[in-house]
Amino acid sequence: MSPPLNTGENLYPAQARSYHTDRRLIVRLNAVASTSFDADSVIPQGFHIRPVLFSIFMNYIKHVIKAPFLLFADDIKLLIEVASLLDYQSLQGALDDVFDWCLTNGMAVNPSKTKLMKFNRKLNSVVADYFLDGNRV
Repeated sequence: MSPPLNTGENLYPAQARSYHTDRRLIVRLNAVASTSFDADSVIPQGFHIRPVLFSIFMNYIKHVIKAPFLLFADDIKLLIEVASLLDYQSLQGALDDVFDWCLTNGMAVNPSKTKLMKFNRKLNSVVADYFLDGNRV
């Protein structure tokens, strides 16, 4: 497993980093404003470089997944043929690796949005349940 990606360092120049540190925010709705609070994100939402940095961040997951996969934005498709118990264990292991990587890097995974799609032309195929954080997929 690769070490966690340090998203706050070295991804953009020090001049830009200084713009994003020690920021306080206020939420204003109509004429009512909240008390100020510390920004919990290094990069403000809507900042033009945010998608590029997110792509760099997500690109590191390729070091964790030991199976064929497709990656688009924050969606990952694992492509594993399950023809045996060993294949089942490989897919479950890949799910576990992705989940652990996300937790290590401060990303939330929504198990209810995780789907399993199975294609099969055989009458006798491997039937198994897959789990993500203890939740059946």
